[in-house]
Amino acid sequence: MLYLIEQKNSDISQSRPSKLLWNGLLIISIAAGLMTFSLYAYWLIVLGVLVLYLDRRHSFQHGLRLGTGVLLTMPLVLWGTIKQLRNTELDRFGKAKSTLPPLLGHLQNFTKTLGTDILIGDWATSLDPIVITLSGCLVILVFVEFSIHL
Repeated sequence: MLYLIEQKNSDISQSRPSKLLWNGLLIISIAAGLMTFSLYAYWLIVLGVLVLYLDRRHSFQHGLRLGTGVLLTMPLVLWGTIKQLRNTELDRFGKAKSTLPPLLGHLQNFTKTLGTDILIGDWATSLDPIVITLSGCLVILVFVEFSIHL
C-alpha cells in the first residue's frame, strides 16, 4: 500500500506490468490475511486510515483495491458461516451464561482476545480469566498511549 501511495504521489510513471503486480500483490495479501485470521480486519481499518491520511486525493482507487481483497474472501466467509451454523445448537444462544449485559460481555471477550494474542500467549490456559481480561485492558491502554504519541 505504501508503495502504491508513493507511486501515485511521485512524478515517475510506472509501467503497466509493475502497476498490475503491486495491485495484485496488495489484493491477494488482503484476501490471504482475511482467510488466515479474522482479526486481520483491524489491519484493514488501519490501512484505510493510512490511505485517508497519506493520499486523500486517490482514496477511492485505494478503497477499490482494499474492497476487492475483501470481496475475494466473501465466498469463504459465507461458506464458513453456513458450516458453523449447521454445527451449533441454536438453543444455547438464547440462554444467558453470564449476568453481564451483552455489550459488556463482548467487551470482556474482546479484551481477553487482545490479552491472549498480544501479551500472554500460550500461558492463557493456566491463568485465571480475570488476569487475561486485565492484561487485555493493559494492552488497550498501551495502544491508546502509542496512538496519542503517533
